[in-house]
Amino acid sequence: MSVVSESASSSSTEPPADAGGADEQQNQILRLQADLENLRRRSERRRQEAVTIARQDLLSGILPVLDNLERALQAAADPDDQLAVGVGMVRSQLLETLGRAGLESVPATGHFDPRLHEVVACLPSDQFDEGQIVAVVRTGYQADGVVLRPAQVQVAGPPQEGGA
Repeated sequence: MSVVSESASSSSTEPPADAGGADEQQNQILRLQADLENLRRRSERRRQEAVTIARQDLLSGILPVLDNLERALQAAADPDDQLAVGVGMVRSQLLETLGRAGLESVPATGHFDPRLHEVVACLPSDQFDEGQIVAVVRTGYQADGVVLRPAQVQVAGPPQEGGA
């Protein structure tokens, strides 16, 4: 009987040999689960980035169409002509649809901002502060906080000296 009591008492105080292996397996499972969750997050982030880039590329590709509609409206001899009215309606509908897709026009008022504007002319002026936007030549657009195309603007320069 003493042999049985010794083995019973020794097994109750010492962990079985497999207990260390079970803890290691549990830790490995937890690490694998964490790795899987990180992979899922990374994959979702990359998918979202791909969707954003694809949307920006599509919007950039449509901008020349929008420009051509604007040119057609400007070229119309009579703005009340049915064709001009139709082109205006198509342009408005396209702008509305692109707006729902995240397209926004770049603000082109105030002072020149090199992140948003491209200067195409610097006009001497004593009526405006130097660097102030005087006119917009072509509208700029942005989506998702990224400038797809800067606005082309004319800015005020220093006044002309003399009258030469």
